Amino acid sequence: MAKFCPNCGNKNKLTAKFCESCGIALSDIENVAGTDKKSSIFWSIKSWWNHQSDNTKRGIGLLGLFCVFIIGIILIVGIGQLASSADSQPTWHSVANFTGDGNKETAPFQIKGNEFKLVITAKTESLKYGAFYVFVYPEDKMRYATQGSIDSFSKYIETDEIYSYTGPGSYYCQISQNDLDNWKIEVFDYY
Repeated sequence: MAKFCPNCGNKNKLTAKFCESCGIALSDIENVAGTDKKSSIFWSIKSWWNHQSDNTKRGIGLLGLFCVFIIGIILIVGIGQLASSADSQPTWHSVANFTGDGNKETAPFQIKGNEFKLVITAKTESLKYGAFYVFVYPEDKMRYATQGSIDSFSKYIETDEIYSYTGPGSYYCQISQNDLDNWKIEVFDYY
């Protein structure tokens, strides 16, 4: 059984009239032996805090602020990384569209990712003779990066996809066709 001082939290004997630590009168304090453990912990912490010098209290306060600052930075960086990882998932991006009705060399197009594809749509009036061929060249080299064709038409409008895994750079297409009304190429970059 004990009396805790309301001023400094010091644990005093049950019969004490004054606090043994700070000297405040304890005559109005009840017997706190039945007080729960949380209350006695609070008074112990309060007593310890009241016995610290002003410099120690300032140091503890600064340390607490520093910890809050570090936790804030960690949270900001973590949220930023989550946001950037969600944004960094590669997706297909349309980078160029070309249309025509004959043989043609397209304007150059830029690829950022390691992979790109061509979506080709060709229209013919002659299922028997219609044909479409495309060669994709890096702008600075003579050898083609990829090629593809639609050389058999089972309907009047055919669509196909051609993929290349040659990486970033500048490319252009060389188109040869036979008996087509028109064709369209859409270039997609994967990054």
